[in-house]
Amino acid sequence: MPPLEPDVMFEDEEEAGQALTALAPIEETSPLGYNVSFGNATLLNTSAMIGMGIFSTPSFVLRSVGSVGMLITLYLIVPVITLAGLMVYIELTSMCGHKRSGAEVVYLEEAYPTPRFLISTIYALITGLLSYAGVISTIFAKHVLHGFGTEVTPLKQRSVAIAMSTVAIWVCLFSNKWALRANGVAAFFNMGCLILISATGLACLFGWTSVPNSGNLRHPFEGSLYEANPLATSVVKVLYSFVGWNTILGLMAEVKGRHPVRTIQRAGTTSILITAVLFLTTLLSFSIVLTKEELMNANEVLGTMFLRKIYGDTATTKLFPILVGISAFGGIVSGTLHYGRMLREAGRQGVLPFATFWSRVGQFKTPYGPVLLKWILAVFLILVAPAQDTVVFLIDLASYPALVFSLLIGCSVWILRRRRKQLGLPEHAYKAPNFAVLIYVLQSIALLIMPWVPPKDGSRGGDVDFFYAAYCIIAILLLLLCGLYYWVRIHALPQLLGYELVEETVSLPGGVKTMVLKKVYKEQLEDQEEPLLQGEQED
Repeated sequence: MPPLEPDVMFEDEEEAGQALTALAPIEETSPLGYNVSFGNATLLNTSAMIGMGIFSTPSFVLRSVGSVGMLITLYLIVPVITLAGLMVYIELTSMCGHKRSGAEVVYLEEAYPTPRFLISTIYALITGLLSYAGVISTIFAKHVLHGFGTEVTPLKQRSVAIAMSTVAIWVCLFSNKWALRANGVAAFFNMGCLILISATGLACLFGWTSVPNSGNLRHPFEGSLYEANPLATSVVKVLYSFVGWNTILGLMAEVKGRHPVRTIQRAGTTSILITAVLFLTTLLSFSIVLTKEELMNANEVLGTMFLRKIYGDTATTKLFPILVGISAFGGIVSGTLHYGRMLREAGRQGVLPFATFWSRVGQFKTPYGPVLLKWILAVFLILVAPAQDTVVFLIDLASYPALVFSLLIGCSVWILRRRRKQLGLPEHAYKAPNFAVLIYVLQSIALLIMPWVPPKDGSRGGDVDFFYAAYCIIAILLLLLCGLYYWVRIHALPQLLGYELVEETVSLPGGVKTMVLKKVYKEQLEDQEEPLLQGEQED
């Protein structure tokens, strides 16, 4: 990734023009504190990406693409997409200002101000409801049960998954500083685990172990499948392995130093490169040690199966679930930190009911409302989702709306560039190459279309035991339901009950500022602020 050097303006000018479309007031000092440096920012992103994806998705991807060569190729292509995405996000951060966390919430608000609150409402609801924490905990539970030779039953799997989610999420409830420290420790364990697997594969390649080379790399593209639907779902799953590359941008307002955007740019690039190299060497090791059939059938316990084949049923194999647990812990902690800031920022915009609840910061300087919601949703998903298809379906379901928003965010760069030029605003500090923006936009379009192409084996020929495009349909229905909620709350109910929604800035303890939508009935309007959509807010 080429460096994105400051162009014309300094970072303290980045919020120029932001008040024109901002839904939430600027908090000059972060109520959550300043705990993010280059070091823990890099570890936060790395931990978020390593998470559990590398231990769960390769089996599913291999079944879809048919060959080890195609599997490895996807893990070479996707880091390029994530680097392009990082360039897009850095530019958007420089245009939208670095004094607000939440990343996507802020970008969408700035780029699509009309209809007022529409995009922000839909994004907040969708992202708030679809959480990966339950998925990560479920994968961890399967590794633990498999590693200790225990029968994997729905009850045992869900019990272990709930315990993991509870511990990891509640850490974020009590301390931002300790959550970042715990995540840093988890990141080192994550990297150590992948280095161990990579070194083991290298030893097998040179004949230093009793396990023979599987030979997968002699004819790597043998059996490759080139169907649109499986290829699209495979790219989505590899992207899931890299989920978290944008985590640190969600904590933008908490970054230390005079040049926070530059810090995050460097931390993001470093974390993506570290993760990409470790993923590639780990995949090569899996391919060297395990046969193609073993790779395909490993499902979510790929790492445990790998070490068991090398070391047998020994202490090393028993120890691996603990390493996987630490990896899962780090992934959930980093995801919760990002999620909490995103939902808090949406609450500060006033787009969620009970805006002050989501915006408040507790005595530990943590956004307790969003964090508690994350825990409740994670436990709920673990309890209600069917045990067999949970991982695949939830990854697919959460990914499709994310691709819609990725497309909108990619286009936001061009929209905001043009708007700034029309307003005569100065050039922003960091500018992504147009080819990077184009890569990010095109991959979103392709991955939105390709899942609709029927697989060769018919309507049930996808990677789950039901209709192959079920997740696309459900995702679209969820988007429409969120749009319906917006229409009912912002338009239908005010017209039906005879009131207007007025924007009002509220100051809360701890330096918190939030926007609330206040109901003002028509006989009171002459003494109140301008109604929503009919004038600018008053601070």
